[in-house]
Amino acid sequence: MAKKGQEGFEDFFREYYGTRWDDLKSALAANDMKTLRKNIWVDFPTPKGLEQLSWLKDCFVKNSSYDDSFDRKLDENGLRYFYPMDPASVIVARSLNIADEGVVLDMCAAPGGKTLILFETMNGKGELFCNEVSRNRRDRLKSVIREYIPDRLREAITVKGIDGLQYGLQMKDHFDAILVDAPCSGEKHIIQAPSEVEKWSEKRTKRLAGLQFGLVCSALLALKSGGEMVYSTCSISPFENDGVLEKLEKKKGENFKFLPLEGEMYEKGERTKYGVLFLPDKCGFGPLFVSRIQKN
Repeated sequence: MAKKGQEGFEDFFREYYGTRWDDLKSALAANDMKTLRKNIWVDFPTPKGLEQLSWLKDCFVKNSSYDDSFDRKLDENGLRYFYPMDPASVIVARSLNIADEGVVLDMCAAPGGKTLILFETMNGKGELFCNEVSRNRRDRLKSVIREYIPDRLREAITVKGIDGLQYGLQMKDHFDAILVDAPCSGEKHIIQAPSEVEKWSEKRTKRLAGLQFGLVCSALLALKSGGEMVYSTCSISPFENDGVLEKLEKKKGENFKFLPLEGEMYEKGERTKYGVLFLPDKCGFGPLFVSRIQKN
């Protein structure tokens, strides 16, 4: 019988993570670690009370002397100075290699932090398609774009609201790079909202893995030859991370190859068969899984 509810949730993850599960669960229940990522479109001196992360460029953590009122300040053009993000989310967005003047898709873009990083990596050039199927989340995405990106650059950004599964059919061989930050189980949020634990089931994580597989297949079709995709989730379920990519390799392995994840920012994560997984009991942030793929 498929596992479900509180007991099923505990049994499923304890079976997978073993004696580590209690520490991991406690870390997931704790408050998120946030870094303040500097908005490169605004020129300003770094305020007192912020410490630069040596392994993550333009990202800072607060100390006790930081003035929180700075978080609400805007520059003369109405732009915000910092965007708060989980460090692993920054790493995911920076994992996508984007060619100059490229055409890029952020397939599941809201709330928008990774979108900002992609656009910064593009230096405001090329075309960025930001997709979010939920109207409320799409409105939030548009708001983030207005709050952080200068008006003169926004014409390079197109916000769309179609099913991500349609990109492979409607825009085949169109994009140089695609980020698939897929909808997932989000076990951290489940643990932090006890009423959600009772709704959990093994069947649900398998169903989400099916959706995620469809999204990466769509992205693979939508990529140009030689184009690159980054796949990520904030799930700790093996079905939704390596499981999705194992299935992709079995069914479509002749169409792509996995690319290495190299550099200091990945050292705080744990290597899996197909990517890197950041878990908060070990690195203090996450969870987030990331993998890189290149279309043949």
